[in-house]
Amino acid sequence: MGGEGDKLYELYAVAKDYYHTQLLDPQKGKIAREYLAGRGISEALIHEFQLGWASEEWQALFTFLSRKGFPEKSLLTAGLAKQSAGGRMYDLFRARILFPIVSLQGKTVGFGGRLLKDGEGPKYLNSPESPIFQKRRELFGLFFAKKFMDPDRPRLLVVEGYMDFLALYAAGFKNTVATLGTALTEQHVQVMKRFAAEAVVIYDGDKAGQAASLKGLEVFLEGGMNVKLVRMPEGYDPDEWIKEKGAESFQKLIDQAMDFFDFKLDAALARYNIKDPLGVVKITGDFLDTLAKVGNSILASHYLTRLSGLVKIDEATLRSELARLKAKPGWRPDRAGNQTYFERTPKAQEKNFPSEELILLVLMVDDRGIRSQAFSELKESDFSSRETGEMFRSLVLAEENGEPLSWPMLLARMEGHLIKDDLLRLAALDWQAEERTKAFQDCMAGVRQKRAEIKLEALKTRIALAEKKCEPSAVNLLIQEYQSLIASSKK
Repeated sequence: MGGEGDKLYELYAVAKDYYHTQLLDPQKGKIAREYLAGRGISEALIHEFQLGWASEEWQALFTFLSRKGFPEKSLLTAGLAKQSAGGRMYDLFRARILFPIVSLQGKTVGFGGRLLKDGEGPKYLNSPESPIFQKRRELFGLFFAKKFMDPDRPRLLVVEGYMDFLALYAAGFKNTVATLGTALTEQHVQVMKRFAAEAVVIYDGDKAGQAASLKGLEVFLEGGMNVKLVRMPEGYDPDEWIKEKGAESFQKLIDQAMDFFDFKLDAALARYNIKDPLGVVKITGDFLDTLAKVGNSILASHYLTRLSGLVKIDEATLRSELARLKAKPGWRPDRAGNQTYFERTPKAQEKNFPSEELILLVLMVDDRGIRSQAFSELKESDFSSRETGEMFRSLVLAEENGEPLSWPMLLARMEGHLIKDDLLRLAALDWQAEERTKAFQDCMAGVRQKRAEIKLEALKTRIALAEKKCEPSAVNLLIQEYQSLIASSKK
């Protein structure tokens, strides 16, 4: 990388030593050491991973590095310091326990910071990307884990956070890595494949964790790497489980890890009725959309055979449908991350309407009770495409004007709409009352989740702006709002 990269490596090495010294200081690091001790982190682990402490002071590291001769520009490039609108330099990490992020070459390239209760900002904060640090490639602990691969069964355990990583490592599971608070990427998978043949992904057992698990599994399959999943029992994360039940019990969870097909099947059966034709369509479409991404043809063939036995559809038919799906020029996941399962006319293939929005529109036409509830809860802005939003608005206007809602009336208004064929296919399905209610509840849950995600992204932007302006009181209020929104979205 040359000159700039070498200077950044040097800068991070000095910063790591400084933060580590602060943690070990009898007075300055006392609160952080007490927290780590309370979480079961030994002194040996603190030294092995060179954990550090960033005090509450705004310019502690900046002052130290400036006296060492490092220019402000280098601190900004490295992401160790920021500059306010007024030109004042200040430390990125304050009141945080720091976890050095180490490259495969053993060099510190960034930090992950865990906020202690009296600090400001998000609970976890990572260094921004720099010429030596790309989050899409780095995994916490891989430099250490690669030394502990079982030659007979080389595999990596993948957890979500630094504390879970340390808990597993301390309990003897040294072939563990942690993500850096971001989604797993294809680059992560390619790096892991250099050292392991299989990944065991460990996620919390709540619904949000399950959704993240499915996405995490698919990126492994796309990269051609075998993957299994440990879904933690509800109310536990790996750290809590090991503390309460021990390492031997956790090993049993790993031994019982589910493979991709079984985990995805459990999630599908919890949502769809496999005895119902619509349920079969949903499950089949969902699996085919995933199998179209699998990078290992042998693995894809294995799962396709299992899918055929599950849904009682001839394997040759499924293979033909999978080939057709892969050949679609416009095939891709929709904006919400959901897959589209329905046949489209060549014109309609250019649009990718979220299936949940189409189902909502059909249910509103067919069921007066659902229509009344939907009109009271939904807004046109809840629909992600112009066409589905316009159709919703036309239903609302018809209701307000006292017009009877019927398919003949709507068909007359849908001439030229790309969604017409999709809506008619759904409308032709024989919906039972309980199926309509369940489908509506599922779709509305998706709408609420999307609303929450939009609000969270907006709050992140506002928090970053307030931090840039050095407005700690505003930052605190926004963080409280952010945490409250996260808590409410999980209920």
